[in-house]
Amino acid sequence: MPGASFCPFCGCTMADTSARPLSRSVPPPDRDALDEPCSVIYAGEDEMDVRRVGRLVAEAVEQPLPDVTRKMRTSKGFLATGLPPDRARTLAEKAERELKAPILLVADEDCAPLPSAMRMRQAVFDAEGLRCDAYTWSVTEHVTASWDAVFLISCGRLEINEVSEAPAPSPTRSSIFSRKPPNLITNTHHEFLLDIILYDPEPNAGAEGWRRLRLDQNTSAFSLTEMVQGPESQVGPLYRSSVNLERFALDVPRNRGLSFLATGAADSAWQSLTFLSKRDFDSYTHWLMQLVRYGRPILA
Repeated sequence: MPGASFCPFCGCTMADTSARPLSRSVPPPDRDALDEPCSVIYAGEDEMDVRRVGRLVAEAVEQPLPDVTRKMRTSKGFLATGLPPDRARTLAEKAERELKAPILLVADEDCAPLPSAMRMRQAVFDAEGLRCDAYTWSVTEHVTASWDAVFLISCGRLEINEVSEAPAPSPTRSSIFSRKPPNLITNTHHEFLLDIILYDPEPNAGAEGWRRLRLDQNTSAFSLTEMVQGPESQVGPLYRSSVNLERFALDVPRNRGLSFLATGAADSAWQSLTFLSKRDFDSYTHWLMQLVRYGRPILA
C-alpha cells in the first residue's frame, strides 16, 4: 500500500534507507532586510580582478587603495567587512553593475566562523570518513568524523624566505683588520598546508559546531609518524593524505590545491594558491567557507 511503513507480505521496512546527501548550504539573506554590519564577499567562479574591484572598495570603505587591494589579494574574496548595511548594499550593487562581479552580502554575525586549527597526527582517511588524534599545545583528543560531517577541504602552499649569511672568504693579510659587511643570501622554499573543516549542527556540538583540523610540514608533528627526518618525509604524509582525500571524500567541497598536491602539479599551477603566511592562508580558507555556506561554487 502507498505510504506503508512495512511490506504486508514479508514484513521488511519500506522506508528509504539510502544515504541522503547532507546540505551544507543555507539560502543567502535578503539584502533589503539586513540591518547590521555586513561583509561584502566576491562569489564568482573566476579569479577576482583585484585592481578593478579595489577602486570601488577603496571608495566605499574610505581607505587607501594599496591597503584595500592587499587585503583582497590575501583573502581572495572578502571585499569589505563591518560596513553599514546601506553602504554594503551600494558597494555590492556597483560591483555587480559595473564589473559584472557576483557578490554575496551577509551580516558579519552570520558569516561561518573560522575555528582555531588543531594539528592532526596519525590521520586515517577511508570510505567511512576520517580518524585522527587532533592536538594543540595543551589538548589532545581523538576525532572521528564521517564524510557528511566534513564541510570543506582547503589546501595551499606557503612561500618561506630565509635570509642567511654567505660564507666569508678566508681573510687575507690586507683584510684581516678591515672586515667587510657580510653578504646576505635569501633562500626560498615552499611548504604545504591542508585544512579540513568539520561542521556538526547539533546543539551540543560545542564552539557552534565548527572545528578545523590541519596537516602541515611541522617537524615535531611528523617526527611521531616518520622514522627518517628530511624534506621528503615531511611531505610524504601530506601527499598520501591528499591522495586518500581525493579518493574517498568525493562529495566534499574542496579547492584546487588538493588535486594539485595529490597529482604533484608543477610549480606554475600553485601560483594563485601560494601565500606568504599562515594567516593569509587562514583568510583564504575563511572566504571559501562562506562560499560553501551560502551555496556558491568554489573556483574550478
